[in-house]
Amino acid sequence: MTFHRFVLAGAAMASAAAALTGNAAAADMAVKAPALTAPIAAINWTGLYVGGHFGYVQSRARLGDPTTPGITASDTLKGFLAGGQIGFNYQMNSWVFGLEADLSGSNADASQTLVNTATNNADRATEKLRWMSLVTARAGYALDRALLYVKGGVAFGGFRFDAQDLVTGASASNSYSQAGWTVGAGVEYALNTNWSVRGEYNYVGFGNKTLTLVDSAGATTQVTVKQNVHQFKTGVNYRF
Repeated sequence: MTFHRFVLAGAAMASAAAALTGNAAAADMAVKAPALTAPIAAINWTGLYVGGHFGYVQSRARLGDPTTPGITASDTLKGFLAGGQIGFNYQMNSWVFGLEADLSGSNADASQTLVNTATNNADRATEKLRWMSLVTARAGYALDRALLYVKGGVAFGGFRFDAQDLVTGASASNSYSQAGWTVGAGVEYALNTNWSVRGEYNYVGFGNKTLTLVDSAGATTQVTVKQNVHQFKTGVNYRF
């Protein structure tokens, strides 16, 4: 009988140990449950930023002779642009307001022929867009990491106009700058708290510009130029 009691007592102790081990393992599994992923930090657009951009530019150029109404021509300048920008944003709740200035170089150009049927004279004109600068105010609305915005302000452009008389071969040129206005819209997406990418469109209107050309033969000619520019740009910004 004593031996049977000893065996039963040993079995009871083994069962108790197994139960304690199982409870400990279960508790250990509960402690080691996978941790929840930390939420992505909210983006705040406030701050100074700098960046670069590149894109496509197209300008509708209209030419006219102010001394001879009805002698007109038009053509479309096409090319690329690239440059940089600097700006500052201030965010209030979901609204974002800011100021920005940019500068772009361009290779857009076009050529056209102006014919004066009264004098049987023809001139070959070439227009070139060399650079542009926009100084704008921005207003936008932040949706998570995306910022939708509109902008507007003043614009400045550098142009070159070359002309050649196709009858006499005399040529003339004039490089000039001009001020105008601009409106645009775009979307910017924050990759993290510092870096963002964006795409935007800008329309730039330049008024009429009357140029006086003195050709290589000594003759003086006047021409009126009007430019309307479309910008399609993509870029990247770094926010401090």
